Amino acid sequence: MPANLKRKSYPGCGRLIVLQQQGNRPLYDLNATENYQGMVSINFPAMPETIELVRTTDYQVVTNPAFPDGIHQYKGTSPLKIPVKFELHAFDKEYCPRGVLSLLQVASELHALTLPFGPETALVQAGEAATTVDGSEKGQIHNADPNSPAGRLEGTGYNIYPPATCYLELIITDRTSPGIACIGYVSEVNVTLHGPWLRGPGVARNLPTRGDFSFTFVHHPGHGNTWNFGQKDYTDQMEASAYANTVKERLFNTHHLLTHTNYHGFNDPL
Repeated sequence: MPANLKRKSYPGCGRLIVLQQQGNRPLYDLNATENYQGMVSINFPAMPETIELVRTTDYQVVTNPAFPDGIHQYKGTSPLKIPVKFELHAFDKEYCPRGVLSLLQVASELHALTLPFGPETALVQAGEAATTVDGSEKGQIHNADPNSPAGRLEGTGYNIYPPATCYLELIITDRTSPGIACIGYVSEVNVTLHGPWLRGPGVARNLPTRGDFSFTFVHHPGHGNTWNFGQKDYTDQMEASAYANTVKERLFNTHHLLTHTNYHGFNDPL
């Protein structure tokens, strides 16, 4: 994979780093620019113009004639989702040293964050009664939707892992003060490529000149992705959440809420 694209001001504009098991380093040294060398990352070309921190608290409200204002029972708080947007031009020589190829590299890396890890040689058989050759269910992929067919990994030695666990670094003060330095995952990606469409050397054609990029990051401090489908139940995973006192003191500078370092990234073997 090509080297990570970045500006001379790196990491000042913020970054999204794919965490991995091999060579994983602690997240506590927030000032070190050499951290995460060799890991796949999307370094933002500029800080977003705005950063929206929107959360919703859900209460069940019951009313009756004696309680016109209702009885309010707390049900839960929705996870924080942080939308991030930026744009790039193929002729931005500092950030896109390979021109259009750099532009397409950012698009491919962002979209890759929404997909599970698996070898191209893995074949998956769909079917409600799919089981492994020996009759066990070790290779079965359980689908949460009862109306969808189940499946299994065909063959041996195949592992398919959930999409990447990521570390988002946007606002840094210090290790224990308010900021945005947190672990989670990317839930939505939107890439819009624009013309004028160019021709390149050889057979290259219809090449975009600029792109608009956006993604949604979901805050989930205890998120890991080393369990693979069919071999380990997700319920075995330990979880961590940022409660009221933590957010009051640190906002979403929650990189310290690690329950494990069970991450599978692009550099880890399948």
